[in-house]
Amino acid sequence: MSVSLADFSEPTFDVRAWVNNACTTCPDEESLEKYLSEVEMKLQLLAEDISLSLEEQSMSGLQRIPRAVAEIDRVEHDTAGLQSKINGILRRLDDAEGSSRESVGLLMSVDAVKGRMEGARDTLQEAAGLAELMASVEDVFAAGNIRVMADTLASMRRGLKVVGSVPEFNDAPERVAALETRLETLVRPELIAALESNDAIAAGELRDVLKVTGRLAALSAVYAETRVVAPMLREWRAFSSDTSAS
Repeated sequence: MSVSLADFSEPTFDVRAWVNNACTTCPDEESLEKYLSEVEMKLQLLAEDISLSLEEQSMSGLQRIPRAVAEIDRVEHDTAGLQSKINGILRRLDDAEGSSRESVGLLMSVDAVKGRMEGARDTLQEAAGLAELMASVEDVFAAGNIRVMADTLASMRRGLKVVGSVPEFNDAPERVAALETRLETLVRPELIAALESNDAIAAGELRDVLKVTGRLAALSAVYAETRVVAPMLREWRAFSSDTSAS
């Protein structure tokens, strides 16, 4: 995919639509994450070229200021014809100001284009990262580290939020939700065991896992089940047993 400044010149530039187009142009024989990484690199190089151009133009504008200041300084030491010389300088400064205003306007436009490019680059990074996570998440779950699972799912959620409605990730929200439910199922028995054994450290770590994945409500349910419902059931069964024995 070729990357052009013209793609980012319109004020109505839509970064998600641009990334969507980038995804749809991925060749069938190439992986999406590799393709998006290559497009991201092209954007990065183009953004660096723009940054260099902005720096050169800014330095050129700044170099004109000392010359004007020095000229006024010389005039201040020359009393003869002071007023006429100052008036002439002021006229030239007015002309220079008009030219500078145009230059500043151009620089602002270029900087806006650069900002849109950087936004597209960042979104591409998220899309490439999301594609990679979607491909490797089952391996993460197979490894069995609950905290790594939670961090991976949180990264996928962030990626989905940035990428938006890109067709290549249409099924991703449902898949992430299913994986979060799966993780909650894994966490639940460990959390119950931690609460029953009064292991505050383990319970705190498992709470953080649920918080990262947006399933903190499960903590309240497990806590109520372990610390309220289960003890009451034990008391009731003990009471029923005593009553039956009597």
